[in-house]
Amino acid sequence: MYKVLDHYYLYLKNNCYAVVVGNTHSNSFIIGYVKYCGSSRETIWCSKYDCYERLVKYYDKREVYNSTPWKTFIPNYGSETPIIPISMISKVYDPRYRVKEIIEKPRDILEKNCLEILFELCRNIRLDSIGLTGTLLIGIHNPKYSDI
Repeated sequence: MYKVLDHYYLYLKNNCYAVVVGNTHSNSFIIGYVKYCGSSRETIWCSKYDCYERLVKYYDKREVYNSTPWKTFIPNYGSETPIIPISMISKVYDPRYRVKEIIEKPRDILEKNCLEILFELCRNIRLDSIGLTGTLLIGIHNPKYSDI
């Protein structure tokens, strides 16, 4: 399987997006939590085709734990931990690849602002060491509400 790292995103077969937590995972699951799921109503997080409801509205361990239906006990953590079964993953979003997409073709004002910051960062950091995560990574950001 493709190596997934902390803060990569996963698109799931049930039309949800999950956030990867940590860099070490099992062959059968990725440690992470579901953050956005498809919505039948319009929300501020939309792609060209779908809108998404944010399940984790603030970062609290109970909120993160409850957002994800799959859990397993992980001895190194000493607790039951939210996971994403490999069988549920349709696509892996790599934050470094998204940077390349935005450099090639920024689609809106937020991506253009992001591009300016990326060029400034590239003065001191190699481009392949920079990534974008969150709604910018998965393309459901809203220029009015999302940040960089």
